[in-house]
Amino acid sequence: MLAKKESTLNNHGNNDGLQIGVNKGPINIQTKAKTISILSQVIKNISKNIAVNEETDLKNKNLIPFKIEEKIKHNIILKYKRKFEKYKMYYSICDQVLNRFDDNLTNNKEKLLNNINDMYNDVIGEFIYEKQCREEIYDDIDNIDLIKEEKLADKIIDLVMNKLRKRLGDDILEEDKDFGLNIIMCYAFVKCKILEKPECEV
Repeated sequence: MLAKKESTLNNHGNNDGLQIGVNKGPINIQTKAKTISILSQVIKNISKNIAVNEETDLKNKNLIPFKIEEKIKHNIILKYKRKFEKYKMYYSICDQVLNRFDDNLTNNKEKLLNNINDMYNDVIGEFIYEKQCREEIYDDIDNIDLIKEEKLADKIIDLVMNKLRKRLGDDILEEDKDFGLNIIMCYAFVKCKILEKPECEV
């Protein structure tokens, strides 16, 4: 009597042919819904409406509602100081673009600005919470006191900027993203939606 030879199957090696099988039941294909952002639309419109040249600079550099130098000093902004001084000239154009989004009474301008302000409050709130836990401080800490003490202004701007960048679609050029975000951040700074205003400012 011959001994029965055991054999095993494995799937090692290359398969160069077609694999054909039978699928029973429905095939579900999930697609990720595209997120719609007011910010993306605003930046697209800013890029279309701004011509970067000396004539534009001269016309718009004095149209912001107040000088921002005092606010820059008040918050001890170092890294973004020159950027804000540069992009403040686009305040009026940014304001016009945002106002056009409100023509149909959707309040998109306020939604965007309030959203940026919420991001700022979340970020500064995290810094305050960390300090309270670290040093066992149970009294409230003023925003500006912590910003000045630990020189947080530039870190805060970075964090808010990164939050905003994540909302931008892939259909916007990287150069337009950088340009538009700098304008939006400077506009929000002037409108006191990020960082703190000097006490003398009304």
